[in-house]
Amino acid sequence: MKTRHAAPVFQVADLDASLTHYTEVLGFSRDFRFGDYAGVQLGDVCLHLCGHTIHQRPVGGGTVYIFCAEPVDGYHAGLVSRGANLIAPPKDYPYGMRDFLVADPDGNHLAFGCQSEEVTSVPNLLSNVDHPEPSSESTQALSSKVVSLRPIQTGDEEAIQRYASDTEIAKTCNVPHPYPANGGVAFVEKAVSARAARARFAFAILRQGEFVGVIDLNAPDFAAGTCKVDYWVARSHWNQGVATAALRCAVSAAFTELGLRHISSACLSSNRASARALEKNGFREIAPITNDGSYGPKFIGETIRRFALDRAEGTPVGRAVSGSHATGP
Repeated sequence: MKTRHAAPVFQVADLDASLTHYTEVLGFSRDFRFGDYAGVQLGDVCLHLCGHTIHQRPVGGGTVYIFCAEPVDGYHAGLVSRGANLIAPPKDYPYGMRDFLVADPDGNHLAFGCQSEEVTSVPNLLSNVDHPEPSSESTQALSSKVVSLRPIQTGDEEAIQRYASDTEIAKTCNVPHPYPANGGVAFVEKAVSARAARARFAFAILRQGEFVGVIDLNAPDFAAGTCKVDYWVARSHWNQGVATAALRCAVSAAFTELGLRHISSACLSSNRASARALEKNGFREIAPITNDGSYGPKFIGETIRRFALDRAEGTPVGRAVSGSHATGP
C-alpha cells in the first residue's frame, strides 16, 4: 500500500467559529469546506475540522504534533499577539526538540516543534509539552551507573536503524524484517509526536552513555492506570543484565512519574531471557495464549507468554538505583 500523507481530524462544536480562529488567530489558510466538514492548512500540514452534525463524538481532546522546518519562537510570538490560548511556552526538551503547545477553542491541542539547538543531558524522562517535569529526586531514581533511560530524541535514528536491522532482533519481537530503509527516522518522529500527545513514552536504553536499545511504555490509559511495556536490546549486549535494569527504570517511570498502577507485557515462549528479565522485576506470569493476531501478524500461531505487575507488587522506587546494574539476563 503506497500512501501520501495523513490529516488529523479535530472534533469541533462550531465549525464557523473554528475556521475563524484557525485562519485569523493561528495563521492557517482555509483549504476546503463541505457542509460541516472543512480543512485548514499551514505550510505542508493539513488539519480537518469536523462539526457536530456529522459525527456525534466528544468535542475536543485531540492532539497533533507539527514538525517545523524553522525556529518556532517567531510563530509563537505572533500567536501571543493575536490572543491565542498558549498552554506551554517554547522550550528545549531532552528528546531533541524545541516546542510549545497551544489549544483551540474546543480544547484540541497543537504542538509546534523544531529541532533543538541545545539538547540537555539531564534525563527528565517524561518531560514533554503537556506534562510537568519530574522532581530531581525521582529523576535520580531512574538511572544507575550502568544503565539509564532518556526519551528517544533526534540523533537516535542511526543507532536504531543499525540495531533494529539485525535479523536476530527481529526473531524475538515485532520489529519488522527487513527493517525499512527509513525505519529509524520514522521511529524517532513517531516517538517524539506520541510523547507530546502522551500516547506513548519511548526511551533510549543507555549503557554507560551508549545507545543499546529501546524500551516503550505503550498504550497508557490514565483513567484505568494501565500501560504495556515492550523492549529490545542490541544483540551485542544480550545476557548482561541490560534488559533487567532497563525494565526496572521503566517500571519506576510508569509508577512514580505517570502515576500508573498496572503494567502488562508479553514475549514469545522461546524468548526465555526476556521472561527472566520480567520475572526479576516482580512481574507475575498469567495464562499463555496462542497468538491469533492480537499480538501482531508476525507470529501467528506462536505461544505468547503474558506477564503483569501491579504497583503494590513492584520494586520500591528507592531500590531502583542500587538494583539497576544487575548481572543476570
